[in-house]
Amino acid sequence: MLRRIVDMACTAPDSTIEDHEQRRVAAEVAEWVMEQERGGYRLSPEEMVRQTIAVIIAETLLVESGGLVNNHDLAAVAESDIRDAAEAIATQANLSVDGATEDEVSRAVEAGLETIRGIVGGGS
Repeated sequence: MLRRIVDMACTAPDSTIEDHEQRRVAAEVAEWVMEQERGGYRLSPEEMVRQTIAVIIAETLLVESGGLVNNHDLAAVAESDIRDAAEAIATQANLSVDGATEDEVSRAVEAGLETIRGIVGGGS
C-alpha cells in the first residue's frame, strides 16, 4: 500500500520529482510507518498519504534551499522547522473521504510549497 501511495504522489503527470527523490521519499515514509507500527499504532491510508505529502514538501524545499540551510549555524533547526511546517500543512490538506486522488495530492503539495516558499522568501 505504501508504494502505491508514494507512486501516486510522485508520478502525477505534472510531477517534477526525479527517480532518486522518489526513492528517498518512499524510504523516509516507510521508515516513519515502521516507527509508528513498532510503537503499536496502526496507520490509516489517509495518515500515510498526509505523511507522504509532508515529506515531498520538505524534501523539495530542502533541496531548493540546500546551500542556504546546510551552510547555516542552525542547519538542524532550520531543517526541523521546514519538516514541522510541511507536516502541519499536510494535516490541513483537503482530501476525499473515500481516498486521496492524484490531483488532490498534487494540489496539496503545490499549495504547501507555495506557502512555505512565501514564508521563507517573504513571498515569491
